[in-house]
Amino acid sequence: MTVSVRRPPRASILLPLWLLLPLGLVLGYARERISARAASEVSLGQALETELRASEQLELRPSELAFIDRPSSGLANLWRDYRVVFRGKHLQEPSDIYVARVGLTPEGHLLRVDRVYSLSDTTAVEERQLRVAGTQAIYAVEAGARVTAIHLREFREAPMPGNLDRLTCLQHRLTWLQETGQSEGIGQRVFRVDPPAERVEFAYHEGQWLVELDGHVAQIADGKPPSGAARLEEESSELGSPGNVVTWAVDRVRALPWFGSDRMQLVKAVAFGALDLVQRWQGRLTGDDGAAVLAQQAEGLVSLGARVATNPETGWPPAPVTPLMKPLAGEGQWKELDDAFVAREEAGHGSFLFTFLRPDTERQYTQVFITLWDPRQLELATMSGTREPKTATGETGPGLVPRNPERIGRLVAAFNGGFQAAHGEFGMMAANVVYLPPKPYAATVARLRDGSTAFGTWPDDEQIPEEVVDFRQNLTPMIMDGVVNPYHRTWWGGVPPGWEDATRTVRTGLCLTAENFVAYFYGSSIDADHLATTMKQARCQYGVHLDMNPGHTGLEFYRVAPKGQLPKLGHAMDSQWEAQGPLTGLD
Repeated sequence: MTVSVRRPPRASILLPLWLLLPLGLVLGYARERISARAASEVSLGQALETELRASEQLELRPSELAFIDRPSSGLANLWRDYRVVFRGKHLQEPSDIYVARVGLTPEGHLLRVDRVYSLSDTTAVEERQLRVAGTQAIYAVEAGARVTAIHLREFREAPMPGNLDRLTCLQHRLTWLQETGQSEGIGQRVFRVDPPAERVEFAYHEGQWLVELDGHVAQIADGKPPSGAARLEEESSELGSPGNVVTWAVDRVRALPWFGSDRMQLVKAVAFGALDLVQRWQGRLTGDDGAAVLAQQAEGLVSLGARVATNPETGWPPAPVTPLMKPLAGEGQWKELDDAFVAREEAGHGSFLFTFLRPDTERQYTQVFITLWDPRQLELATMSGTREPKTATGETGPGLVPRNPERIGRLVAAFNGGFQAAHGEFGMMAANVVYLPPKPYAATVARLRDGSTAFGTWPDDEQIPEEVVDFRQNLTPMIMDGVVNPYHRTWWGGVPPGWEDATRTVRTGLCLTAENFVAYFYGSSIDADHLATTMKQARCQYGVHLDMNPGHTGLEFYRVAPKGQLPKLGHAMDSQWEAQGPLTGLD
């Protein structure tokens, strides 16, 4: 019997094999690479230790490493990664807690290590006793061999507060992705140990952490305050504002490892320089003397009522400020701020005075707004932010005015402080917590125990006098004893090292006047020299440069009262400048 067989064309057999050849080559290469690496590594912990020592100069022990995501095997490992949390240290530095995203081979061996993120980022304490259960990691913070705090980190997605808009949520998620490697963020609860403990042990049982401190046991459960031993005090935590899009984007780009702060300073210097050229050209072409911009930015403030007569006993208000050029209407004249947002003294007088000056004869269109108050009537306190600055032990501030009626009922205004810690690490203490130690020769404004406001240059001594309750520093003084720039500083922020510092942007400052009043300065487009010129003209004896750039600067007035007791606003609310609503944490 004859059997006929019809064979398909040769090309129909070879074509699928030809198409698979590149994939076969890639898989073959990956297989060889994986096999070679897997053969040289004994375990995931040892492999990660070897890799991080070579790539990050990090030392760690395999026993102090745990996977947040349970490792698996199979081809799916080729396109997924796993989160690993571990305790590690750089040479000659205290240990920190890190999280890394790693890739595994189909057999479950280490294939790659993606970027490593520091969760604790401390310089003066040791993180120890790392334990992991599910998506939670807990560890102790030790200072001088004594446990001073317990940190609990949560790696699952946390719900966003319901009052945030979509843009703010997106800003938070992109920030978390850059800082932690996951857009869901990593939650943190911080518990102070008071008094510090000699020994700590952790155990996870029935959905809660058991913390043994010198034989006393406390429990930490999700969403609940600690119970049991009364040695754990949880720090308050709030999700702070990421700032406006521009300032937030600048910080995000600056934090890129390949970009850095110096390149960002270069970009800002060029951009602000170009903007200044355009503004000067427009000013010369139009003959702009600033009157139109002033009417727009300070509508109603310049045209306030006549100047109040000076009280011979208090010296308030002080004499007018002499303008530096032919004055515009109201320039240099102190006017009372009369508004429902601005609190008034019992006698009916306003708590704040306002005026403006134009300090630059070549740029008459620029103004510096000045807000003045009497420190005998108003107490100046300091509050640390939720992200900046951070102590050497990893603590950040609550970023909130204290939620007690006695304190917040006296709140009248708030304004920005100094630079971020990355730009000088100038000192700050709030409510007796030192976030950054005082820096010698730094310009300092402080609150003393009797409630008075103090200005001065810090001596070459980190000791903090007992009468100082809180303080904030930034740079060296702009004015000291009436002398402009006594330390001959050449960098006031905004330009790369070595550049002439002539950046014109928003700058703010604070000073003590010859009459012992306190003045806040806000210039929308000035350099440091002209800010100092304005202070000098306003009779400042000591001046401090605060923060700079739009979005980081400003002064806001507040009026806080129980519901139904606020005064009538007297006009339709301007949503660009004004807001009202309930206060979180109080009725």
